[in-house]
This record gives sequence, C-alpha cells and structure tokens, in this order.
Amino acid sequence: MPKVSGKKNKKTSRVSRRKQADRGLLESAGAVLDSFTQRALRLLLTYTAVSVTGCAIILVLMLFAGGYFFNIGTRLNNLSVETARAAGFEVTRISLKGGLQTRDQDIIAALYDRDEGQAIGRSLFHVNLRETRQRIEDIGWVKNASVSRLWPDTLHVSISERTPSALWQPDGQGELLLIDREGAVITRVGSHQYTGLPLVINTDDPTRASTVLAHLAQYPGLSARIAALKEQGNRRWDLVFRDNFVVKLPENNFEEALKELYELDAQSEDLSAALDYLDLRNKDTVYYDPKS
Repeated sequence: MPKVSGKKNKKTSRVSRRKQADRGLLESAGAVLDSFTQRALRLLLTYTAVSVTGCAIILVLMLFAGGYFFNIGTRLNNLSVETARAAGFEVTRISLKGGLQTRDQDIIAALYDRDEGQAIGRSLFHVNLRETRQRIEDIGWVKNASVSRLWPDTLHVSISERTPSALWQPDGQGELLLIDREGAVITRVGSHQYTGLPLVINTDDPTRASTVLAHLAQYPGLSARIAALKEQGNRRWDLVFRDNFVVKLPENNFEEALKELYELDAQSEDLSAALDYLDLRNKDTVYYDPKS
C-alpha cells in the first residue's frame, strides 16, 4: 500500500506542473493582447475625437463666414412664429368694442407693426399687447384701450373714448382743435362743428384750462352760455359769455369765484344782460360795470 500511494503522488505532481505552465503562457499571451487592444482603442478614440473636433471647428468657421450666427435670433424667432401659426394660433379675426367716434380703420391701422406687418396672419403668441395698446391710445378719440388674446385666433380690442368739452384755437384764428375736459387734443374740426362748446383762446397749452372746464361742468346751465375761455398772462382766465359779458376769475381759488358767479346769476333775472363785466379777482370785493 505505501508504494502504490507514492507512485500516485508523483504522477499527480507532474500533471499539475504542466497545467500551471500552460496556464501561465495563456495568461501572458492574453495580457499582451489586452494591452495591444487597449492601446489601439485609445488611439482610435483619440483620432476620432480629434477628427470630430476638427470637423466641428471647420463647420463653425463656415457658418460664421456665411453669416448664419449674425441673425440666429431672427431665425429662431421666425421658427417659433411659423410653429405657432402651423399649430393654429394665427390671427384670423379682430374684434372691436367701445368705439363710437373712433373709426375702425384707424384701429386697424394702429394694429400694424413696423416689423411684423398687419395683424391678420401673424402669430397670436407674438403680438406685443403693450406696444399695440400704446399705438391705439395715440388715436385722438381714444382715452383708454385694452388689447387681449382670445384663443386660438382672435385679437380683441376694447376702448373708451374722450368726451369733447371745448374747442381750442392755438393761434387765435383759423385752425380749430377739439379737446376733452383734460385739455387733450382729440381731432381737428371745422368751424361748423361743435358750435355749442366754448372756445379756449389766448393760450399755447390747452391743458391749463382743464381745471376751469372741470369745475364749469358742475354748472351746466351757466357753462352753456359761455362762448370762450380766455387766458390772461398764463396765470388766470376770463369767461366770455355769448352776449359779450365778461367775468374775470382770480388766479387762485377760482372755484369759489365760480360758485359765487352761479349764486349771483341765480339771484338775477339776467346778469349778463345787465352788466358789461364782473370782476371776481378780489375775494372781499366784487367789481362790476353796468351796461350803458
């Protein structure tokens, strides 16, 4: 038994050494192959990256040379506009509300954008509501305006108009301009139009008459008989009635003077028929001149 056991151990040892030698050779060959593959892969990646980078640089230089980057913003904007229109958000209808004196064609003209053109056909997304509203409010009759989008294809305009309160004659003759109670110019008119309104004269700024006009509106029966408001020395106003009766208002606290005028006129059968002028500039003393 011991001899047989010894023989078996010797044979096993020789086989084991042969297998270890074969395995070492394969591992060495595999290591060399792995190293070569890794180097080749690194070189391939390096050359690929260099080639891609070079092509990208050449492409960018070509785009710069062709001017493509100088209008990239415009190109992107045009793309977004066309996308919105293709999706159905294109202005095909304009609705108007609140205009009595304002002509529809004036509002349509105000919707025109210098860069984008007419409102119809534009992308509803890209209509600048603030700038459009400002252009509409530049129309003389328009006091306030609002512009809104009604999806998917309608631009809605709503306006409130100015109320005519007087006529302004800048040079004292010729041209007549219709103004509202705030002195804002509405439009040019003819001498046969708005003849029932008072005439603001002898001033280069009709807004200075705004406070007088506002307070006169509290006495409609009195204001209806006034033919003109005449500024004196850029400081105060004279009221000229239709029968040439003149009321001199003070520079300050003219509101109290108007109230006093109203009370005196109510107490008299016809104040303007009895007097040539009434001087209310002194709050303690009233001066007047009877008609001869």
